[in-house]
Amino acid sequence: KDEVIIPLLSEILPSAKEFKNAIASLSPEQQEFAKAFRAMQLESSVFGICVIPLKPQMENLLNLPEGALTKEIQLMQDLMSLFVEYQIPSDLLSFDGPKDIAAGDRVEAVKGHVSAVLQVIEGEKKKQLVEAKDRVKMAHSEQRINQGSAGSRAHRGRMHSEPMIQLMSSDFGEDEMFYSTAAFAMPSTEPSSAPIQKRDNAEVTQANFREDDDSEQGGTSNSDDFTFIPKVLDAKLEEQNEGALKSTIIKAGENWERLRKDNLLLPPKRSYLDSNAKKTEKNEAMDLLKAISRSGSLPIANSDLHIIISLSHCFHKNLMSTIIQDNINPIKQVEKSLLVVGSVIHSIAPPMLPNQTTSSKASSRPFGTSITVQVLILSVWLPPEPN
Repeated sequence: KDEVIIPLLSEILPSAKEFKNAIASLSPEQQEFAKAFRAMQLESSVFGICVIPLKPQMENLLNLPEGALTKEIQLMQDLMSLFVEYQIPSDLLSFDGPKDIAAGDRVEAVKGHVSAVLQVIEGEKKKQLVEAKDRVKMAHSEQRINQGSAGSRAHRGRMHSEPMIQLMSSDFGEDEMFYSTAAFAMPSTEPSSAPIQKRDNAEVTQANFREDDDSEQGGTSNSDDFTFIPKVLDAKLEEQNEGALKSTIIKAGENWERLRKDNLLLPPKRSYLDSNAKKTEKNEAMDLLKAISRSGSLPIANSDLHIIISLSHCFHKNLMSTIIQDNINPIKQVEKSLLVVGSVIHSIAPPMLPNQTTSSKASSRPFGTSITVQVLILSVWLPPEPN
């Protein structure tokens, strides 16, 4: 089990009022461009996280009853390896018998399919190993021939008169393996037939899912498009003259930290993922997603989609200066911001700010009780205290 720490970076956008004042002196064409650019920034303030449990989706993919893979640890590991590393289609592994078969018999049938595919892979590995040994032997034989051709004529004549079989089998045992750069660089005399191999098709996978998304956007209503929520919030805040509440863009940082155990005998090792490692992990994730969804044709019914919309309530002064100099209660201002944002999320009229006698009851009532996919993050930004 890996633990990955992904830093999140936040970028606070200007409020609707600040943006309107900033573009007031621009030409109509420049204002139109600035508004379009701000709309794209507001869409970027939506941050999504999708969690897909593998076991329920695997059971649906392989035509197994619910809970059939709960205790099948080795089978799950083999399935993950076949899907991610070797790109085996699920049709070769799924159960295709009658529906009245018991759950245990279905699992045994899937195990038989997995074992058969693994045997084919092992046989292909042994075949490629034998071919590599033959190429090494042939390279050493040709190297000896070239060295002998540089000798005397008599030596060359003796070399040509001896059978080639002696040169190929004189010093090499059947189980010995010699490594040579020239040997592995030589082209094989016979075309290698390797039907099962690893390949990097993340771009194809992304293209397939992108086409599916484009085809489904035609029937998607605005209520399912969460990128409209920041625009509605921005218009609502401009209407109520809320200049302290600002949309915030959340981005993933570059320095990803991973905690992984190479084997069971060693302690976890902490490492940082560079761009190549992140690309490899992303490709493997996309390959697995393509496998468990049959390239998008099988719905993922057990997934959880979390939409994060971040806003920041900004104060111009630090905490003590806000309370003493400006005579402002920051808690009350933040509660008001929560009420405004909650009214937009739930599509209801914004309630009045509760007074001191009812504030404890109102603050104990969460806004997200009826929302399953929308998660709101409201951060408070205060300047640092002066030295």
